[in-house]
Amino acid sequence: MSLYKDWDTEKKYMIVKALMKGECVHFQDAWDELGFKNEPMAVVFAESYDPGGASPDSFHKLMIYGGGDPEHIYCFREGDREILLLIGRKALDRLGSIIYHFRYHNPQGSSPLGRFFITYGQTAKTPAGLAESYSIASVLMEGRFYYRDDEHICGPERMPAAQEESLQTDASEYINTLMGPLSAANKPLIQEKLKAMEDALFKARMRPGEARAFIVRVYAGISIEFWKNYKEAELMPGKDMVTKLLSSRSLSAAMDILERALFSLLKVFGEPAGGGIIEDMIAYVERSFHMDMKLEKIAPEFGYNSAYLGRIFKENTGETFGAYVEKVRMQKACELLKETDLKVYEIAERVGYKNVDYFHIKFRRNVGMSPAEYRK
Repeated sequence: MSLYKDWDTEKKYMIVKALMKGECVHFQDAWDELGFKNEPMAVVFAESYDPGGASPDSFHKLMIYGGGDPEHIYCFREGDREILLLIGRKALDRLGSIIYHFRYHNPQGSSPLGRFFITYGQTAKTPAGLAESYSIASVLMEGRFYYRDDEHICGPERMPAAQEESLQTDASEYINTLMGPLSAANKPLIQEKLKAMEDALFKARMRPGEARAFIVRVYAGISIEFWKNYKEAELMPGKDMVTKLLSSRSLSAAMDILERALFSLLKVFGEPAGGGIIEDMIAYVERSFHMDMKLEKIAPEFGYNSAYLGRIFKENTGETFGAYVEKVRMQKACELLKETDLKVYEIAERVGYKNVDYFHIKFRRNVGMSPAEYRK
């Protein structure tokens, strides 16, 4: 006597869901009674790009309207997500036509299909195979953050490797890496560094919330560094920007937001001088004289090696790069001594000298008197 023949719809759905999740694969008689025996099947996950604008069972309806048999498509909801179990060749053919449409016709966001991100597992004919199909579709959906906004569908071939790389660094490394090209207003190099960061995050495959938080830490750290180094800018991490980053739908979208945020920081000192590499270097020193000005360190920010930059700088200005940096620092120190009540050690730090005794030596050599004498 069948245990399942007279079950109502709610009970039938309950056991189908359990079978799909691999929670009762030993119920072979249920498998047969439900009509699953020898039938090909697959699990599909679907999320709307605009959950508020789509009806709760919209993807289910699209499957049925396109020729899918409602008796062979079970639909479950988990929040804004639909989980479909497709049973039989007709339902799978309908899925195949949708996959083809996604991959070769790139539906726009205004079309019904263009509103969805869909993942699916492999075709199965056994309880164990069905549970694996569900698991694959679920893992792929959880990884949605790592696909572009214009990607709509993802199948078993996109399963991440079993051993993912960990992100062997912290946010401070990316903050330091980006500060150089930002100070040089080198947009191509900024984009190159951001791409490297995106690649590292993609390989690490940390949870989406953790990845978003990591990006926020980088943005916040850079904003604070700008505030410390360019106090007149009065920059601190923007609440609106943080909100956008934390709610970003994909890694690529989050990195685009970060790039726009960083480029907006360049408005602190405007665009590069634009008259050539020497003018850009001079502008860089004028705004960043308090930072580490070793030519070996800053040369990559301009895309050249230090020997070449040092040679052309002296050819065009008549003085070495180091001498020019020292001259600018002394000019700024003189201004601070005359216009502020800052202590000498504070001024030394402001113009890029961590050792106040060394600052005294440099100041006397350049100005001909001590900082205290100059202030009088």
